[in-house]
Amino acid sequence: MKNSIRSTLAVFFVCPISLSVIASGSLNDGSELDAHKTSINLNLRYRTEVVSQDNFEEDALASLLKTRVNVDHQINRNLSAQFEFDNVSSIGAQHYDSTQNRMIDYPRIADPEGTDLNQSWLDYTSDDLAIRVGRQRILLADKRIVGAKPWRNNEQTYDGARIQWSPTHALKIDGSYITQVNRVYGPTDGENPARWNGDNLFFETHYQFTKNFITKGFIYNLDIEPQSEFASSKTVNNSSTTVGFSVEGAFAPVNYHAAMALQKSSGSSELDYQANYYSVELGIPLFYSKLRLGLETLGSDNSIGFATPLANGHGYQGWADQFLSTPPEGIRDVWIGIDSTMNKIDLKGILHDFNTVTSSSSSRGLGRELDFLATWHVDKNIAVTAKAAIFESSANVPYADTSKMWLMIEYSL
Repeated sequence: MKNSIRSTLAVFFVCPISLSVIASGSLNDGSELDAHKTSINLNLRYRTEVVSQDNFEEDALASLLKTRVNVDHQINRNLSAQFEFDNVSSIGAQHYDSTQNRMIDYPRIADPEGTDLNQSWLDYTSDDLAIRVGRQRILLADKRIVGAKPWRNNEQTYDGARIQWSPTHALKIDGSYITQVNRVYGPTDGENPARWNGDNLFFETHYQFTKNFITKGFIYNLDIEPQSEFASSKTVNNSSTTVGFSVEGAFAPVNYHAAMALQKSSGSSELDYQANYYSVELGIPLFYSKLRLGLETLGSDNSIGFATPLANGHGYQGWADQFLSTPPEGIRDVWIGIDSTMNKIDLKGILHDFNTVTSSSSSRGLGRELDFLATWHVDKNIAVTAKAAIFESSANVPYADTSKMWLMIEYSL
């Protein structure tokens, strides 16, 4: 049954390309005005990343160019298709551990070189319904649990089918069945699997009571299949079921967002745990800036932390990426940040304080981190970003002092 479903989905991955060619002929369904629209987009992203980590004698240096070509084709009023290719190439010599190049004397920068089909899907849309089948980008639960990891050069995408339905203006229902996760470690296997196969279900409901009060409920079931060449910790033990809800809105002029979730092992996982999650964030106007205050806790059980293997991890708990995997004792992140815009420059600064999640008498510090970002929007096509993360670990913890710096130039056409 699984093989039949996957074979069917594989056909849809090819369909967008085929349908783009077929649609070049005449249409007789009355929707000619909306057909024959094809757009081709090019995005170039050059990034230099430097990592200095106390437990390595050498610093890492990655100089990489990501080239993305995206083709969208409108077949008729309701049907469209897209395919998107990415290429990641080094500019100059490699001095970093990409997870594939075996340069383990350097700190890790998880950006392997390669060319990949990033997206290829067929889309049907109407006034209240959208159905997409194929390889696609999926962002759910504020990208904290299901995301695309866009900071990494090989973006995470999903093979499967997604249905979004809005039976009323206030209610939205979103469901996905995913047979394969295309991970950032690809396009080929290295130290980590490039693909996760399995029967994964994502379900969300959104209800907007007022423009300043929106609720979301969600269930995410990950059922990752084993791969004989990889340890269970890199495959089946990532299987879990997560159930939760969130609320967001504003008490003018303050914005707020809060979420709670419960996670337990599921499927073929060898683990046995039940861990909770909660977060609160406030956004407060401050002159021409926004002050942001936040608290996020990922709990643990049986020395196993609340897991977010599909999340946009880089956007949470510090840009130094020290806690992409939750520590066995859990983690609590208390942070304060400020966002500003001056002319064409976006500025951001965040201070994090990390602690374990245990009783107050035995909780211990994990470290602190300071993050900075400045993005200059030169024009509508060019953006230049400078970014830094400085993580200082607490005493007697298995984390090393780490500094990361990035310089990025992005061109879109």
